[in-house]
Amino acid sequence: DLGALDAIVERELLSRVDHHDLEEAVPGVITTGESLARAFFARLAPSVPALARVAVVETAKNRFAYCAEGGEPA
Repeated sequence: DLGALDAIVERELLSRVDHHDLEEAVPGVITTGESLARAFFARLAPSVPALARVAVVETAKNRFAYCAEGGEPA
């Protein structure tokens, strides 16, 4: 159900980081694309048990992904 997934992403992630200072919104995490993908995965995984991968897209050429253990990056 994409509506339910959108609500989870909004509640657990976007409401905390969108238009916020990432240094404050994600404490203890170095705010690189790689670290943010890992932190976002950890934040979402408890609410989305089937979560396999999170990607952070900075620009058209800069994309960072974190995969569930045993998963393959795309």
